[in-house]
Amino acid sequence: MKDKTIHQQAYIYEKLATTNKALESISDAIIIADHDGVAIYVNPAFLRSFGYTVAELNVGGIPNVLFQAPDVGKHIFDFMRSKGTWKGEVELATKQGEIVPYLLNVDSIKNDQDEPIGFITICTDITSHKRVSTIQQAQHTLVQAHLNTAKALTSTLDLAEVFKRILDNISHVVISDLSNIILIHDDRLPSFDQHENGQQAQKIAENAFIIDEADVSYYDDLRYILETNAPLVVPNTQAYLQQHSPMTLYRPWLNSHIGMAIRLQDEIIGFLNIDSLQPDLFTRDHADRLQLFAEQAAIAIHNARLHVHAQKLVMLEERQRLARYLHDAVSQTLFSASLIAEALPKLWQTKPDEVFPRLEQIRNLNRGALAKMRTLLVELHPERLLEAELSTLFHQLADGVLGQRDIEVQIDVAPELKLPPDIHVAVYYITQEALNNIVKHSGASLAAVQLNAEESLTLKIRDNGSGFDTQQIAPTSLGLDNIKERARATQAKLTIQSEIGKGTEIIVNWHI
Repeated sequence: MKDKTIHQQAYIYEKLATTNKALESISDAIIIADHDGVAIYVNPAFLRSFGYTVAELNVGGIPNVLFQAPDVGKHIFDFMRSKGTWKGEVELATKQGEIVPYLLNVDSIKNDQDEPIGFITICTDITSHKRVSTIQQAQHTLVQAHLNTAKALTSTLDLAEVFKRILDNISHVVISDLSNIILIHDDRLPSFDQHENGQQAQKIAENAFIIDEADVSYYDDLRYILETNAPLVVPNTQAYLQQHSPMTLYRPWLNSHIGMAIRLQDEIIGFLNIDSLQPDLFTRDHADRLQLFAEQAAIAIHNARLHVHAQKLVMLEERQRLARYLHDAVSQTLFSASLIAEALPKLWQTKPDEVFPRLEQIRNLNRGALAKMRTLLVELHPERLLEAELSTLFHQLADGVLGQRDIEVQIDVAPELKLPPDIHVAVYYITQEALNNIVKHSGASLAAVQLNAEESLTLKIRDNGSGFDTQQIAPTSLGLDNIKERARATQAKLTIQSEIGKGTEIIVNWHI
């Protein structure tokens, strides 16, 4: 038997002599073993990837040394002896103790009599593939959750039902055991909607002591959010409470906690809280992912308030406009992101180089959806439009454009620019309408918005799109009628310059 093994190894060494140069240059890790599973050869790529020499592999045996789960390695060798080939994903251990996912292709080595005498294994590192797959799945889940919530906003005005869907969707995006939405009424906390996962979390929630209709500032955790205007992220609640004792909490925290404000423009109208029994879980990234859910809760609350006043025609019309905007602007954007996310796995197999640009496109679509939500919240309260800086409003509009088309929007406007209220509003809506036209009609890749107030107030919006013949196409046919009406109502001079193939520039001038 020993002589047979020596003869088999000699045959393999002879074959190696003729293929050694090719094996040495391959970037994938390669290991060759005899029929008994004894390592005979590893190429330089194997040494770089794992650090093991042939002798080190044979000290404990390949399955025990190389495989995270030795039983898997033993199974592969047994399978090879009966079937002759094996392919699959496994987790392998490097000499430094790192666990890395690999795709193994194992084939038999046969002698001149077609008898199996050993195995050759090609190990391909699939860490990047796994990372991309994880990102794809996370992006798809996030987009789907936002899309489901957007559908809820347009399908029902039942606030309790919308809150339930929001909290259910959050549970798919951020792992948690307890979540709730708390509403503020006249600076007090009269109501909340709660979602629990697991018996232990539910028991804690049921036994929590709450002071009915207490002032918001009574609770330290909610007051922190009000005063800092930022989410409260507590990875380890026990450590945090030891450092900040004593604290009065609205509800007892679990072991990891995030609390954030629900805003309707600058007014905080409620809070979104999530908790986990697992300590050291939540990070600032989790808070960022929850932001759009808080925005959607604000929309739901506003919808419910409109519903209370549905007998008034103006409120009814506003609600219908809101539903159309959500469907046309936000839902369609999220639906586009969902389609791209679903196509990524197939794209990874056929054109992997295009995967990361598509992930960036999904990020821009989500960013655009969030910008549209914020724009909608501004429009729902025109008086608050006057409180926001034009620089901030313009950047929100620019994010909304990027979420619809791959158009870079350059903003040049002085911060803290103070204008008369009617002109402030006109500047905003003219810019919004012009950017909408660029998205719909121009085919541009670049747009710029400039607001100059050195001598007179001048607003310029230009793009590098297809342009049009101003003598042949009526302004109303491109949706410019609203711009003309806003300019005329504020005694502004409006100039529209455009040539086919040379883009379009809109100039509005006010003497103030």
